[in-house]
Order: sequence, then structure tokens, then C-alpha cells
Amino acid sequence: VNQTIYNNLNSDNPVFENVTIKTSLSDNISVSGNVSSKNETYNNLTINITRTLPAVSNNIGVIYMFKKKDTSVYTVNILPYSGDNIDGDTTGYLLELEDEFVQLMGINSTTWAVIAE
Repeated sequence: VNQTIYNNLNSDNPVFENVTIKTSLSDNISVSGNVSSKNETYNNLTINITRTLPAVSNNIGVIYMFKKKDTSVYTVNILPYSGDNIDGDTTGYLLELEDEFVQLMGINSTTWAVIAE
């Protein structure tokens, strides 16, 4: 897949071209051309949240974006699927601060790459 990514990090609607966008772990939108994507955003947390990514081997070229919007002490932990990694780390990616975010892209059969944070 040929990925051209345009990021406006001050926007809740980044624009992607020629990729598959996951707007949440349950949504899958295949696109050719430009599309605006909503984020998976966490607000008013009352507990720590853990999300496990799907196997990257079936999601090469797919982008996920996670954002923590609130000021609470609670965290969002994004874990790779068993046997996968996030930039070489198998323990996950932790969002702890208000407005902290991460964009992850499946780049090979075992790796989610951090493409923005």
C-alpha cells in the first residue's frame, strides 16, 4: 500500500490518503483517496483503560490514533497483540497526560510503528 500521510496535529480530523483507517478497534473503513478520520478519544476517565491492538500481520498499512483528553490520573495503555511490538517494545504504549496521543501504523508482520505522538 502506498501511504501518503498528511497530519494536522492541532486537528481532531487528520487527513490520510490511500490507507485503511481504523476509527476504533471495531470500525474498519477502506479508502482510496482522501478521508477525514475521527480519533479514538478517551475523556472523563474513572478507571485505567487497556486496549489491545489486533495482529499487525493482517493490518499492514492500517493506522490507529488514540488520544487521552482528560486531566485525570487514569491512563490508557495500548498493548500490541501477542508476538507483536510497538517500535520494538512488547509492553505497550502508555498515555498518561491530557491531550497526549499516538498514531500507530502497521509496517510489517510484527511491528506497529509510532508515526506521530
